[in-house]
Amino acid sequence: MNRVWKRLVDNYKFFSYSIGAYIQLTGGFILLGNFVSNEELGRYSVAQRVAVLLRTIPALMAQSILQNASRLFRDDRLAFEKYLKRVFKNGLLITLGTGIVFFISAPWVVRVLAGEFVEYSTRILQLLCFLPFLGMLNIHTVVRILVAEHKVVLARAMWIGAVVMIGTGALGSHLYGGMGLAVATLFSEAFNSVVHWYLLKRKLAGEILQAED
Repeated sequence: MNRVWKRLVDNYKFFSYSIGAYIQLTGGFILLGNFVSNEELGRYSVAQRVAVLLRTIPALMAQSILQNASRLFRDDRLAFEKYLKRVFKNGLLITLGTGIVFFISAPWVVRVLAGEFVEYSTRILQLLCFLPFLGMLNIHTVVRILVAEHKVVLARAMWIGAVVMIGTGALGSHLYGGMGLAVATLFSEAFNSVVHWYLLKRKLAGEILQAED
């Protein structure tokens, strides 16, 4: 029964993290509907669908390296640091390159999805296409949290980011419509990286002090 309870608690933390991540990525779209017309909401959704797809790049990269990173973290910390640093640099290059490609090709992407050129959707996409790059800034911290099994830190950081996203998203949507929401989405993604890094640093510092005592 103790093992069953532990599994439930662990899965609840991951479930909580997933819900927070979903709210952070798509919750702003629901807020936007309260401040703009259905027509503008539809034009925003064209760009958002592409942004959500691109945002999976950092997540997929983290999942692909997690097993090897966990093994290195357990067996060779120096090799783990070198491996994580190399993946982080490559990930930044890949997501930055992807963002540049979609920034340039945004008019054609929108034309394919919407059936016509929509300037509003194009401008939104040219902002949101750099979302994967900002998400990649957080990958090395998230991997460190996962391999060390700091699940509470992971869930707490994501929910802080989700709350910030709701606040800034509502404000941006109210003041500037879809463009304000796009900027708020980018800001919350960058803020999310800072929160994860800070909470992990504080957790590690607490463990060091506890070990010294």
